[in-house]
Amino acid sequence: MRHPSPVEENFASPQLDNPRTQDVFQSIVKGRKSWKTLRGGEVVWPPELEAALIEGLESYIPDDSRETRLLGRFPLRNRFISDWIFEKTGKRRTAKQVGSRLQQLRDSCGGRKLLNLLAPKRPIPHRASSSLSPEIPHRSGVYTDHTSRQRDTDSSSDRSSPSSPATPTESTGLQHLLYRGIASSTESPPNSIVYIDLLPTSSSSASKVFLDSSMPSSREDELMWAERGLDVVRISPQARYISNIDPTITFTSPSLITAASVFSVYLDDDLVHSEDSPLESSGLLTPNEDAYLYSTRLLPGYWGKLCHMSDLSRHTIVHRVVEERSAALPGSASKVLFSTMYRFSYSTPTMSLFTNAYDSGPTLLATPPHKNSALDVSFDSILAMSSPEGYYEPKLPQQAYYDMSPNWSTTNSVSSYQGSH
Repeated sequence: MRHPSPVEENFASPQLDNPRTQDVFQSIVKGRKSWKTLRGGEVVWPPELEAALIEGLESYIPDDSRETRLLGRFPLRNRFISDWIFEKTGKRRTAKQVGSRLQQLRDSCGGRKLLNLLAPKRPIPHRASSSLSPEIPHRSGVYTDHTSRQRDTDSSSDRSSPSSPATPTESTGLQHLLYRGIASSTESPPNSIVYIDLLPTSSSSASKVFLDSSMPSSREDELMWAERGLDVVRISPQARYISNIDPTITFTSPSLITAASVFSVYLDDDLVHSEDSPLESSGLLTPNEDAYLYSTRLLPGYWGKLCHMSDLSRHTIVHRVVEERSAALPGSASKVLFSTMYRFSYSTPTMSLFTNAYDSGPTLLATPPHKNSALDVSFDSILAMSSPEGYYEPKLPQQAYYDMSPNWSTTNSVSSYQGSH
């Protein structure tokens, strides 16, 4: 006969509404042999918090989006559960703590019902595009700050302090982004991932990361994304210090548009910053071409902060170019013209990232066209990119390039260089 542990005797075991969730919770509690404590003796996962964790796990239902299906995981699930626990119990457990506990349960318990909750291929019900995740039970005074769209955290603040708030700062639109991942079923999910190769600074923690295992893990990261259907792009054959990069992205469009860049910055699975930036028009690309030039800065309000962070290898930037509703047809929704992700990786100054021989002059790298992209995209330059949908069709066949020269100019012609990839 099993006797309750001292922790179980000191805490009331909650009753959950869902019988399946209750069964999972009971199996976990009965299997507990030890109870980890924080400084001061507080139990990290007492029965009350354990029950809220399992209930939040049961309640998290992601959208049936391409991003969810391709990645085989539930983006930002841990953040959702973290907030669920706080709303149910008033106690904070960070997304990192939630992730660690779920991994422990996966490794130690292994019950069929629990594994069904944890399984990345858990069935995803189809829902209307306007429906959101199951509402977190709001407490008074929570989710009331609508004054700013931006939410910044340092690269370590959100992951080290159990008391750090995880409260969305906008309406359900941002809440939907937080808990449903980087793309909803009605948007065009990122179909490419762009790697920005950096040199670690002498004081950077990334220096040690590179000496340990940076390059192999970077290659494994690329392979993972490629296997999940995303185009993998490296935009330079040589790594650079982030402070030496001009984060200007240029676009061409066959017609005048009114659009904005929408950026979301993630630290692992946690959204740490978001901002909008209008596209700036520079007129026609050339007098003889019906192509209008637009440019935008990559994270204009946050790039400076990234430059001072010691390790960016855990950061992901999601970038969308969205046509404003006022410029679209009356009654139509905003249209995503272009969508991609940016990741940072580190190497040494002496390591060339590519074995190809490059001509002198601007460093160019051939890259695949972006699928379903209504804009032609280049990095730091005005280099044409053909669209498979025929949105932009140059008269002569041209390769697509990213140009990492410090300053772009119209003299950097694609036709002057035939790259191989």
